[in-house]
Amino acid sequence: MENIIMATFSVESEAYQAFSELKRDLSGTSFLVSQAVLVKRERNELTTCESFDTGIESTDDTMTGGLIGSFVGILGGPLGVLLGAGIGSLAGAVADSGDIAKNGSMLEKVSADLTDGTVAILALAQEEGNAAIDSKFEKYNAAITRYDAAEIQTELDAAKKTQKEMEKQARAALRQEKADKSKAKYEEIRAKIAGNFDTLKRELNK
Repeated sequence: MENIIMATFSVESEAYQAFSELKRDLSGTSFLVSQAVLVKRERNELTTCESFDTGIESTDDTMTGGLIGSFVGILGGPLGVLLGAGIGSLAGAVADSGDIAKNGSMLEKVSADLTDGTVAILALAQEEGNAAIDSKFEKYNAAITRYDAAEIQTELDAAKKTQKEMEKQARAALRQEKADKSKAKYEEIRAKIAGNFDTLKRELNK
């Protein structure tokens, strides 16, 4: 089965060590890792610390064209911020987290898990069972979660459309605000010119 595997670490240095080990050992009799990225969320920003792409799933050696790259792009963009904003800090956080766990999309669940200060490895892998890759992280204090890669891709396609619509609406709102401000400015200038004429009339009628 093809999965997105997320391993979150409580110790940042362990995350880097685990990532280096994963990069050196991408395949075995029961698994194959195609792409992986090490990310950290700080002050509600998701930063890519390290990454690799074997080219098996995408067409180059960067993270730009692959599933993991798109995944991180959405999580680190405005939509990801909205999905994960305030998790664990709002008054209703416990109820909200419970609702996300029960009814939320996979993107919501990942965003909720990537809380501020979290360091995580996200990897695209084909696996026959969980044991092989889990064993790579068992010596670290890491929490491992799996997501169906096909479901994630489906959500990403929908998220990209949503993000484009958000950007379109934001541009329209900014342009409208600019137009409104311009109209107000015109009216202000018009009133000032008319006031000058009123002053002139009063002077002439003295």
